[in-house]
Amino acid sequence: MAFHSRERLVVIFRDCYDDRRDIKPVFDMITTRAGYVKLIGQTLFVILDWIENNKHRKAAEKFCRLLNKKAIKLVGRLNVKLSFHISKIPHHAVSH
Repeated sequence: MAFHSRERLVVIFRDCYDDRRDIKPVFDMITTRAGYVKLIGQTLFVILDWIENNKHRKAAEKFCRLLNKKAIKLVGRLNVKLSFHISKIPHHAVSH
């Protein structure tokens, strides 16, 4: 089931990123990013960390918009709507 879900998401992502050779590597980079979740009312916000590469960030933002249009709900005990976003603030590593 996880494989088919991933492949379905890759199909959606194809509309967001135009370099066909890099579809799956860029998709994997986006979907495995660190980030945080915040529950506000009946919506669970998933906010992924800033993506440095502008082309990848734009593709990720478009991907989030497409997913949000689908109004995905988390089924089960929580029964909340999911809302996906990319952080608007670059995070810089702290140098020691």
